[in-house]
Amino acid sequence: MMKTAQYAYLNTKTRILGRQLFSPSDWEHMASLPLEGLIEYLKGHGIDTILDMLKHNNYHLLPAGNMDHLFIRQLLSEARQLLRCLGGPAREMLKTWLMRFELQNLKTIIRGKSLQHPSHEIQQVLLSLGSDQHLPLDELLQAVDISEILILLERSTYAAIARYIQHQYDAKSDIFSLEAAINLRYYQLLQQRLQQLDREEQKPLLQLHGLIIDQLNVLWILRYRLYYNMSASHVFYLMASGGHYLLPEQLSQLCTIEDISQLGAKLPPALAKNFEQCTSLQETERQFDYLIIQQARRILSQNPFSVAPAFAYLSLREKQLGHCHALLKGRLMQLPASHFMDNYAML
Repeated sequence: MMKTAQYAYLNTKTRILGRQLFSPSDWEHMASLPLEGLIEYLKGHGIDTILDMLKHNNYHLLPAGNMDHLFIRQLLSEARQLLRCLGGPAREMLKTWLMRFELQNLKTIIRGKSLQHPSHEIQQVLLSLGSDQHLPLDELLQAVDISEILILLERSTYAAIARYIQHQYDAKSDIFSLEAAINLRYYQLLQQRLQQLDREEQKPLLQLHGLIIDQLNVLWILRYRLYYNMSASHVFYLMASGGHYLLPEQLSQLCTIEDISQLGAKLPPALAKNFEQCTSLQETERQFDYLIIQQARRILSQNPFSVAPAFAYLSLREKQLGHCHALLKGRLMQLPASHFMDNYAML
């Protein structure tokens, strides 16, 4: 009975937040609007505070990174509202999903330390996470080097991640391997949390999460192989588990790619038809966004009595907030409407 009441509350809250989402036709319309019309259209969709800050800044670009952080904080605020409706494994799953924003701060500190940036400069670009902050940021910022950062992590709530990435760092001693290890361990933990849910709850979540993993893996493969010229075996070692379409056998085949024109032929048939015309990393990412958005919309329309609609909402909301940010930034930079039309026609 308690679980029934919990999910009734969660689904109600998700439906209320879902009113902020845009429809596909909204995006096509917004892409054609001038700045004033776009801002008016965006009102009432949960980002009025950001719009007010732009107005206060005379509709000029905010300082570098500030607008990114504002949109992320909006997403975190909504995630916290949904988190309060949950308990048990579902709550732990959503808390793990939120962990990646804190890990983003960790990677920023590691990168900054490796480049010998002053602590105050690193601190300026960190996300402000409020109650979601669990890392000992002050201590990490004062750390002398990467080894000291890893020692500090072992004393924190991130001890399990610290032990995993310490092993990778000992083997490679480079920042790229360290960041890759953080990414892989995070997605391992999230997959474990998903698998701790009831079997009926898992199915829609694993499909959506699997698509997100497929996107990450394909984009990583294209970057590592085509831009960094890494070997197929090394790239395969860096792949995240839990994909929906791309299981280890398919990933191994894809890791041999030598040109993006081969992408469609190396993907399984269920995915290949969506990527035959892709000629760039950006087009590939956009096509995956479309698939993820469609899957999230299906879950929301089916409204299963579980945590799935909340996860689908956050996944869709994150994509849409990113698109709102891109549209606003483009308009503030006075880019023409044609720059956006192709990008948003499929959303």
